[in-house]
Amino acid sequence: MLGRPFFAAIIVVSTIVLGAARVDGQADAACHQNELFSEPPARSAWSGEAGFNFVTAYFADGFLVDNQGVIAQPYFDLYYTLHEGDGFISRVTIGSQVWSSIHSEKTDAQPDTAVPQWYEFDYFLPLAVTFANRATLTLSYFEYQFPNGAFAASRGIEANFAYDDVDVLGVFALHPHATIRYNFDGVMSFGRTGGWYAEFGIAPGFSIAPKNKYGLAITFPITVGAGDDHFYPGDAYGFFSATINGSVPLAFLPKSFGAWTLNAGFTYYNLGAATAAINSNGDHNAYVGQAGIEFTF
Repeated sequence: MLGRPFFAAIIVVSTIVLGAARVDGQADAACHQNELFSEPPARSAWSGEAGFNFVTAYFADGFLVDNQGVIAQPYFDLYYTLHEGDGFISRVTIGSQVWSSIHSEKTDAQPDTAVPQWYEFDYFLPLAVTFANRATLTLSYFEYQFPNGAFAASRGIEANFAYDDVDVLGVFALHPHATIRYNFDGVMSFGRTGGWYAEFGIAPGFSIAPKNKYGLAITFPITVGAGDDHFYPGDAYGFFSATINGSVPLAFLPKSFGAWTLNAGFTYYNLGAATAAINSNGDHNAYVGQAGIEFTF
């Protein structure tokens, strides 16, 4: 049975997320008829997204963390555009990203903790540079904190490269990305200090009834994770994952509330020797369901 601290944490996080919604400065559809006679409104330099997901299991870079009870994972990302133009460097953005994992089963909580359900709190400080409106390089400092005392904090730096290939491949766009991460302080106590991690992925997709205000977007993210023997002890291969995810806009909500979407998905994991060993039965195959809600502004 869920304790009062768990529900209190959910209420606090939800209040913060819902209170963060703001208008993004774009013109409302009702005002489009005036565009021929007036200057369009300036686009806000601020943008972001927030929401939460419920998952049937929490895998961190292929490591099974928990698959019991209720697991809620709220997040909030905020970005500020420093530069935007038509040159080779088309956009420069700084931001802050926070993410949590809240577990009803008080996973690995220490006896003296005040927040036993609050398993993890992560934050990233990214700097993103977009080249020619297609390729984006993001450099981030990050920390993984464990409020319930499950592990000591983990810190590191990360570089992510993403390419928008929509103009090249159209509906067959793959949206490839690659990530390299270096952990200063180990990997949630599974690995050792000074671990390197690399991730490669694509996320093709398509839309059903895209002109309908309730059109369904389907994506198929595919990811492979690998690392050195400090990150994945004894095996460089960490995991392969394939996901199918669907999202539909909540178009009945006023635009002043931001753009809301409802999503649900299913992920298959194939785990390497190091990550499978963390499972209670050593299984190399795992399955995760998730559902959540998000708003962007």
